[in-house]
Amino acid sequence: MPKALSPRLEVSGTATVELTDKQREALARVRGRIAGGDYTLEAVGCPCEADHDITIANIDRYGLAVGTQLCMSCGLMRCSARFDQRSMARFYAEDYRDMYDPLGPVLHFETDVKAGQWMIRQMPKLFGISEVIFDIGCGTGGKLLPISALPGKRAVGCDFAPDFISHGRSRGVEIVEGGAAALVEKVGKRADLVILSHVAEHFLDLERELTEVIEAIKPGGFLFIEVPGAVGGFELPFYRSDILRYVQNAHAYYFTRQTLTAVLTSLGLQVLSMDENVSGAALKPLDWTPRPMKLPANSAEALRILSHLSKLESDILKGQGASAGT
Repeated sequence: MPKALSPRLEVSGTATVELTDKQREALARVRGRIAGGDYTLEAVGCPCEADHDITIANIDRYGLAVGTQLCMSCGLMRCSARFDQRSMARFYAEDYRDMYDPLGPVLHFETDVKAGQWMIRQMPKLFGISEVIFDIGCGTGGKLLPISALPGKRAVGCDFAPDFISHGRSRGVEIVEGGAAALVEKVGKRADLVILSHVAEHFLDLERELTEVIEAIKPGGFLFIEVPGAVGGFELPFYRSDILRYVQNAHAYYFTRQTLTAVLTSLGLQVLSMDENVSGAALKPLDWTPRPMKLPANSAEALRILSHLSKLESDILKGQGASAGT
């Protein structure tokens, strides 16, 4: 196993984040399923097909032995030792919500409502010209509540979590069980605007799953996408500028403004805006057709990410050293 950026990022079996009793039970269940062979880990290369990686961490925030590597060719960071497709499907169905989401559907819904209000404030023109709006991976669908209240809007979400879907429907949100294709079939048309909020980082097959999302957008329509940034995202309070609070087994990829822009451009979208957090909008051209994802080399971006992560880790270690000396 290649060495991580520091010994602190090697396998320890100890969770870095604070856990509720329910989360600890779920984590113990996941560990048991890994040990028993019910969950299988697989090695994953970079989509750019280069073989020039630096290992960032060999552990995630829950203490699970999953690898995170940075491709020094294109700058895309990924979970390189992750659950295979079968294991991940079961993990999402049986363990993910208990392990990752201590809020539950009721509180989650209220948080999502605020997120929807924020989106409207951030992009009033985009929401103003969009009549049919999809939220793919909507969870409880709370983001859609303020959006559907705008005049002339049909806002529909999709997800796979039955309890989240049930709660959203009970609050008056239209939610379809399934993915992007299920939304198009249910509504009978493609969307003017698709929201993909903190979902793309979970895609195991980045090219195929993003293409399915793009196909749910009508020609000339828009994608709003946001993911936890691999540089700017560390400024968020939960991460506390700590790599070990950021990397996690459910995230297959980690993006920066430049790497997500490269992914979307490669798939044929015109990126209109993208900030370092990473949040932005893209246009689906009228003549769009599916195409293979080919990521360009960007060693400068890879070095920028590595420098940033190395400084974060150095600062953490200095802080620990100072604490030990008091």
